[in-house]
Amino acid sequence: MIPPIENPRRASRTARIPNDEIIKMVDRFYEKVKVDDVLGPIFNSAIGDHWDEHMPKMYRFWSSVLNGSGLYSGNPMKAHISLKSKVELENFDRWLSLFHETLTELFCEDDVVYIFGKAENIAQSLSLGMFYNPASPHMIQTPKSSA
Repeated sequence: MIPPIENPRRASRTARIPNDEIIKMVDRFYEKVKVDDVLGPIFNSAIGDHWDEHMPKMYRFWSSVLNGSGLYSGNPMKAHISLKSKVELENFDRWLSLFHETLTELFCEDDVVYIFGKAENIAQSLSLGMFYNPASPHMIQTPKSSA
């Protein structure tokens, strides 16, 4: 179980995550994904023998997400929608769990909170785009009015 994080959706911060740390994070995370019983078959099937092409895209993506670098130009939703037949909603929990595990191995708590908050936003966005379901655990829950 992933521990709850106090303010995972902080909009911005002044400290940047250095690119060499982003590369290390992405490399370590995807090494775990490749051999994971649940995620490995999904990712390996989708990426095939093109990991060398995929990884630089992920470096640029996370640099843009974490540091606002603008290095990434792509459409992650479009890429993931095409995988809908191979992905289940629960796979996002596994993705987040492996990602959190990777972050705690590499970063201080403040950076873990910041990066994991971004990852949660990504998981929510992709899961909503692929499996819109108001009961999804990735949906932002708003209080119901008691009228």
